[in-house]
Parts: sequence; structure tokens; C-alpha cells
Amino acid sequence: MLGLNVPNVLEWIGLESAGRLIWSTLLLVGGCVVAYVLTTRPKSPEPVTWAQAVLGAVAVYALMILAYGTVPHEWLNYASSRMNWGEDTFFFRQGVIPFDMNRRAGADIGATIIYAVFLVVQVWLSVRWQKRPVAEAAGAPSEDTGPSVRKARRISMFGRPVTTRG
Repeated sequence: MLGLNVPNVLEWIGLESAGRLIWSTLLLVGGCVVAYVLTTRPKSPEPVTWAQAVLGAVAVYALMILAYGTVPHEWLNYASSRMNWGEDTFFFRQGVIPFDMNRRAGADIGATIIYAVFLVVQVWLSVRWQKRPVAEAAGAPSEDTGPSVRKARRISMFGRPVTTRG
């Protein structure tokens, strides 16, 4: 066998049963930190290439799979298996409050909170991404681009070179 004997760090601190939940949460938080850092950089003045657009779409898709699929799923698995939060155990029984709340409902509330937090984070990062300032192009002319300058350089109102005489 050519397998590596990698020690389980989570086993040393007693969290080996929450491994997938911890690692998927760390991946998600790390991806959100990278996305935040990218929102602090200004937009490039050049248009986005297809490769950049596809890479960005794949990264956003991976973060959404983690945020809305993997992390809530692993939380519900951990709560029902390791923490034994089922329908037969209760947070509180009927008394002062006129209803029972079992621990399975508490686990579902936890998953709902995970969904809500990452929905807010996703919208916040999307707004930050759209409101980035545009960087100055290297060697961009700083003089006026009024109609007389555009005609002298033969550049249209849209910044493209004029190809016909007129």
C-alpha cells in the first residue's frame, strides 16, 4: 500500500465526528474571505475575458454549494447523530410556554440560521463586487475628449476608432 498515514488532528481534540462539518465550514469561510479581499481591489479597465468569467462563476457556484448544501447538511447530520437531537428529546416542555420544542426542531432552526447568515453574506459580497471603483488604465490620456478632440483623433463618441470618412 502506498497510502500516507496522516494523523487526524480533530481526533486529538475530540471532534473527529464533526470533521466534515468543520472542514466544510472552514472552506466556506476561507472562500468568503478570499471573495472579500477580491472586492477591495478595483475593477480592471479592460473587459472581462471568457476564462475569467467562467472561473468566477465556478468559484461562486462552489461557495453556494458549500453555503446552501454542504454546511447545513453536515450540521443536521452532526446534530441528529452525534448530539442526539431527535424528536424524542426536548429543549423545553409545555408549561409556561404553551408548546413543546423538541431538539430536532432546534437543529432545523440552526440550519435556517445558517441559510439566513449566508444569504446576507452573499448579497453583501455581491453588492461590494458591483460597487468596486474602476482602476485607471495605464497610459490613458488625461486630456479632454470633447467633440473636437474626438474628430482630430478620429474616435467615435463610444471610444472606438472611426473607419469611414465623413
